[in-house]
Amino acid sequence: MRILLLILIVVFSLSCENKKKSKTVHGFSKEKLNNIDSYAQSLIENNELPGVVVMVKKGDDLIYFKGFGYSDAEKEKKIDKKAIFRIASITKTITAFGILKLMEDGKITLDDEIGKYIPEFNDLNIYTGMDSITGSYITRPAINKITIRDLLKHRSGLGYGPYTSNASNTFYSKMYTQFFKDSLINLYTTKNVSLKNNIKNMAKIPLVNEPGTLFTYSWSYEVLGRLIEIVSQKSLNSFFNETFFVPLEMENTSFYVNKDKSKLLVPVLTNKNGYWTNYKSASYDINYPIKGAKTYFSGGAGLNGTILDYSNFLTMVVNKGRFKQKRILKKETVLLIQTIYKLNTIQGIAHIKDEMSHGIASGMTVINKNDDSLKEIKILFWSGMFGCSYFINPKDKTILLVFKQVHDLKNIVDYDDVFQNIILDASIN
Repeated sequence: MRILLLILIVVFSLSCENKKKSKTVHGFSKEKLNNIDSYAQSLIENNELPGVVVMVKKGDDLIYFKGFGYSDAEKEKKIDKKAIFRIASITKTITAFGILKLMEDGKITLDDEIGKYIPEFNDLNIYTGMDSITGSYITRPAINKITIRDLLKHRSGLGYGPYTSNASNTFYSKMYTQFFKDSLINLYTTKNVSLKNNIKNMAKIPLVNEPGTLFTYSWSYEVLGRLIEIVSQKSLNSFFNETFFVPLEMENTSFYVNKDKSKLLVPVLTNKNGYWTNYKSASYDINYPIKGAKTYFSGGAGLNGTILDYSNFLTMVVNKGRFKQKRILKKETVLLIQTIYKLNTIQGIAHIKDEMSHGIASGMTVINKNDDSLKEIKILFWSGMFGCSYFINPKDKTILLVFKQVHDLKNIVDYDDVFQNIILDASIN
C-alpha cells in the first residue's frame, strides 16, 4: 500500500510539474505573452498604428513572432513578417559594433582622435550665436579634440542639421538651414553622393558644444561609418556584408533594396485626418532604398532589413559575440556595450528619461521589475525614426523587437514601452 501511495504521489507531482511547464515557454508565461496579441490588435483597431511586427527571443530560441494590421492600409495589404523595413537609427548599433571590431583587430583605439584619420576634423569651431548686424554666425575655437569614444557616445559636439535640438543654442538649426543645408546630406538621398565627400563637408559646420562634454544626438555615426571605410579600406556596405550580414545570415539587410525584393519594402505611412497614407518628405525621396544612385552609405540611419535579420544580430550580442557555432566578436568586446555613461544633459531625444544613460552602442536604463522580487534589470535599447525598436536584457538574453513603418507618430516610444512592460511582466525568471 505504501509503495502504491508513493507511486501516486510521484505521478501527481510529475503531472503538476508538466502542467506548470505547459504554461511557460523558455521562462515566459504563455498567458501573459498573449497580452502582446491583445495590445497590438487594439492599436490596429483603434487606428493608432497601421501595422506592426513583434518578435521575442531568448538567446537562440524564438518565443514569439507575429504581424498585425497592414503594411499598406490604403490597399489593405496585410503586413508580412518577412517584410523589409527602413530601420533608420538602429543602424547605429551595427555601426558601433563595426568600430568595436576594428578595435578588437588592433586597427584603432577608442581614444584615438578622429582627426588622425579625417584631417578636416583637426580644426574645429563651436557655434556661439548669430551676429545681429551682419546676419552671420559667430564661433569660437574648440578646446578639445573629438575622439572615437566621443563619437560612439554622442559627445562629439556635432549637430544633426535641421534635427539638432539644443536648449542653449535655439538658433543652431536655423544657422545650419541658412548656411549649410544645400552642401550636406542629413539622412537619406537618391543623389550620387559619397560618404567621403559628405563627411568632409560636415567637418566645416560649427559644433554645438565642446567635444567630450555633453550628450547631443548627432551625425557622430555618419563620421564613424566613414572611419570604418578609411581603416578597413572597404566601402561601409562591403565591410558590413563581410563582418556581419553574411556570417549572421542577414540575407535581407542592406543599404539599398534590390529590384527583386522591392515588393517586400514596407511603405512609410502617416496619419492624415484619421487615414493612413503614404508619407512624402520635403527634404528627400522616401523611396531612396529602391531609387536613385544608391551610392551613399549612412552609418547613422541608412540600413533596411527584416525583423528576423536584426534578431540574428542581437542574438550575437546577447550570446556575447557568438552566433550558432561562429565567433563574430570576442566576449570582452561585446561586454563593453554594458558600460554606463550617465548623460550630462538630454539633447535631441525628447523621450529620454532622467535615469537613462548612453553607452557606446545603445541607450541603457536600469529598471525595477514590477513584482515581489524587486529585481533590477539593465535594459539596452534604441529606436529609429520610422518606428523600428529593440530592447535586450543581456543577463537573461531576452530580446524584444517591435518594427513599425510610420512617420511623425507622437506616441511611438510609449507604444514600445508598453510592449517592453508586457515582456517584463511575462518573464518568470
